[in-house]
Amino acid sequence: MARYAIWGLAALIGLSALCGCGGGGGGTSGQKASAKGYLAFASNSSGTYEIKLMKSDGSGTAILTDALNSDAPRTSLSPVLSDNHRWVAFDSTISGMFSIYVVRDDATGMTQVTNLSGIDDDECPAWSPDGTKIAFIRIDETGGSALYCMDVSDLANASEPQYVADAEGGANVCWMGSNQIAFTSSDGGIDNIYSVTVPTDLAQLNNPQKQQLTAFTNLNYTIDGLSWANHKFVLGYSSPSAKGQLYVISDTSHATTLTTPLANDAMNKYDDIGPCWSANGDKVFYFSSNPDTSPVSENTNYSIFSYTMSDSSVKRLTTNLGTNDVYPSSRHHKPVVH
Repeated sequence: MARYAIWGLAALIGLSALCGCGGGGGGTSGQKASAKGYLAFASNSSGTYEIKLMKSDGSGTAILTDALNSDAPRTSLSPVLSDNHRWVAFDSTISGMFSIYVVRDDATGMTQVTNLSGIDDDECPAWSPDGTKIAFIRIDETGGSALYCMDVSDLANASEPQYVADAEGGANVCWMGSNQIAFTSSDGGIDNIYSVTVPTDLAQLNNPQKQQLTAFTNLNYTIDGLSWANHKFVLGYSSPSAKGQLYVISDTSHATTLTTPLANDAMNKYDDIGPCWSANGDKVFYFSSNPDTSPVSENTNYSIFSYTMSDSSVKRLTTNLGTNDVYPSSRHHKPVVH
């Protein structure tokens, strides 16, 4: 998901000032417990961003990574569930630079799978539908970014990440099928959605050509989150002068316009960004600065919300004043491993 959304917030109110006061969803928050959660998300309720799990109704929160028991400060973001819910991939500064890690849903087996040299920043992981590959964005020493992919079917002997395509300013990755990856890139200075097809055996990867799927023309707009299910994208779209809003694209044949946003904020007062589809595509999970029923009139913190497609209803899932809960992730495909 788009990294600049949360760092934009950091610039606005300061990450160091965002010390939370408890967990979200009213479950086993604060405990490091086994959980078969439906949503993974990042939260700074402990003072720094860590990865949590919760049920899709906002209950049963469990911590997967625990900065309070670590030896060094760190930031963990961009969690994504594997399709069988057994693993969560995320990016973290545990080793210094951002690297991709995986951890089981019971908080065991944490493994660093990329950037072992500690030179680049590896961010925004996305599991393939069969759980054997992870695609991600790598930002090199010069600031250039590209889409990479690696085989993680055997974590003990994970393959070296393979370069797939340039992804200028890219910060969103999702899979559209077993071999097709969607990502964002700001070629020509404008954010658009692209796709690329990778072989089942990444050793056969040979300079695949990326295909542009949208033709947006708004120079200052940013795609803040991207998810694919049931032949539709959901994305967040924002600019420095306009709060983020959520849109669905059904026709990816060079779409140029976005229609009425989901969770329609007519006054455009709140950021609605970082969306992901539910497992069957009937809901969209996202994070928002909307205070909803909160007594705070000007809430600068983010909470997790759900939007139901059938009746357009919106539900707040986390309610932690003074805390940011961001980057929700649900299963994007039907499970293929049981």
